[in-house]
Amino acid sequence: MIRIIDKGSFGEVWLGRIQSVEVAVKIPLVAACREDFIREAQKMHAIWHAQLVQFLGVCTKPQEESVLVITEYMPNGALNKHLQTEEGRNLQQIDLLFIMDQVANGTVYLESIKLVHRDLRAANVFVAKDGRVKVGDFGQSKMLSMPSSCPADLKTPIRWSSPEALINGKEVTSKSDVWQYGILWYEVFSYGDVPYEKYSRRGH
Repeated sequence: MIRIIDKGSFGEVWLGRIQSVEVAVKIPLVAACREDFIREAQKMHAIWHAQLVQFLGVCTKPQEESVLVITEYMPNGALNKHLQTEEGRNLQQIDLLFIMDQVANGTVYLESIKLVHRDLRAANVFVAKDGRVKVGDFGQSKMLSMPSSCPADLKTPIRWSSPEALINGKEVTSKSDVWQYGILWYEVFSYGDVPYEKYSRRGH
């Protein structure tokens, strides 16, 4: 691994290299989700779509009870940060519409295979060198038929949570991704502003 490129509440992302090819390596920090990551990897290894960050594989370290999730590297980083750069600020409305179209194509595919992303927001959409975008970070995603062993506090930030996810913790469906896609429109057309800024960052 070369250097750390991002760090969040549940993991770190490093820039790595495999046989001269740059890759992104995600290291989950929540041990309780290890089995979920492995099961999700087993499902995702056969998933491919032009608007999804390509999943390349996993490496496990049994002695450390850790899992390394390896995906393609998106040089321009997360969309929310990219929109606030000079290059992002210069994007025209037609460019922003194209971004939303690409994300829609990716999420339609996810629905077709019954995979709910559960954390669809600009921070989890990534920008390639040529400006194309792809949906990534499937750490909270779930096959509709797959149980989860993650702790209950692993929730989507409240600003992006759908009503059904907020009411008594009702099980989410692909419709929850549609709700989050609507919030994403605000993020994109405000060039990276945080939705519902006055609300707490805490999850439900």
